[in-house]
Amino acid sequence: MKKHLTGAAVLLALMAGPVLAQEDNDRAGDNTEGFYLGGGIGDFSAAVDEINNLDDIDDVGIDFSDGDNATKIFGGWHFNRFFAVQGDFVDFGQSSGFVSPSASGTSDVQGLAPSIVGTLPIGPIELFARVGMMFYEVDLNLTGGQLVDESGEDLVWSAGLGIDVLDRLNLRLEYEEIDIAELDEADALWLNVAWKF
Repeated sequence: MKKHLTGAAVLLALMAGPVLAQEDNDRAGDNTEGFYLGGGIGDFSAAVDEINNLDDIDDVGIDFSDGDNATKIFGGWHFNRFFAVQGDFVDFGQSSGFVSPSASGTSDVQGLAPSIVGTLPIGPIELFARVGMMFYEVDLNLTGGQLVDESGEDLVWSAGLGIDVLDRLNLRLEYEEIDIAELDEADALWLNVAWKF
């Protein structure tokens, strides 16, 4: 999956070339305010070194790196070219990892994330950053037994770059990090597509 996302990043950069060559003419037709709706596919990875709420489980050392593709849908409102609010529903899929040859673990995380988005247009390319809260459910299992079944809310942030294609179609490559209390590390790499209404 990471190879596909890297290829998508290269494609995004190549698409920017012809657009950069065009004159920066009348931008009155740009859709810089209003509603947008989109979705994304990504690669989620997480790690657990210890389970904080279980005293007898330390140094478990599970890297959840193999699993389903992560997916999300999102919608938001652009107030102007630089500022938006956004809400995401994210399903990170079921990831798996191995503690030892005889023991394996799985993680399943879903969540809702309201956030604010700041965008810095640089010609046709845009740099963006997003920060908000994720309200999530996390389920961790180790060799068939459930270790964690919790819900909570924690900080989520992301950054990346994007480009508008045909005025209303926006493509973005996004790196996201989630501060989930039950996981020692949790991050995702996304390829997002959005339509500006």
